Amino acid sequence: MRDALVSAAMLEPKPLEILVVDQTPDLSEDELAWREAHVRNNPDVRFLSNQPPNAQAARNKGILEAKGSVIMLMDDDVKVPRDLVKNIYVTIEIHPLPQSLG
Repeated sequence: MRDALVSAAMLEPKPLEILVVDQTPDLSEDELAWREAHVRNNPDVRFLSNQPPNAQAARNKGILEAKGSVIMLMDDDVKVPRDLVKNIYVTIEIHPLPQSLG
């Protein structure tokens, strides 16, 4: 998850927010400390808990909690390219109908 969050922190332009729906039942002290530091340095990041683990429920929770009108879902093992947000908005500008991009 750390690599995914580090790559998301590099996005240009910055997204309105980054929600992490975490399903880890027990976090180590090291992981908790890393997350606290990451949120301090990236105030647009918010961690939400989802128990018991269920991928679809986690996605739904993220969608319901999201503040924006454009929502990108990604798994914790994904590293996103720096220009992903820009490319999503270019695609929406070209094809403005409600859509799902993959």
